[in-house]
Amino acid sequence: MYIADGYGNACVHKYSKEGKLLFSWGEPGRGPGQFILLHGIGVDSAGRVYVCDRENSRVQIFKPDGE
Repeated sequence: MYIADGYGNACVHKYSKEGKLLFSWGEPGRGPGQFILLHGIGVDSAGRVYVCDRENSRVQIFKPDGE
């Protein structure tokens, strides 16, 4: 499970099925892997993670490990 933490930390958190935090990625900014205001997350059938960043007017696409 992925959680968008856009209103406090400008990062994405990945949790296990059991609810354990596995890792997080992101930081405030406008560069690759940076966010201003995350507002939504989607995952496709290939496992790619789509992160909507409303204040940067973009969607970034990541591998399941955040790369």
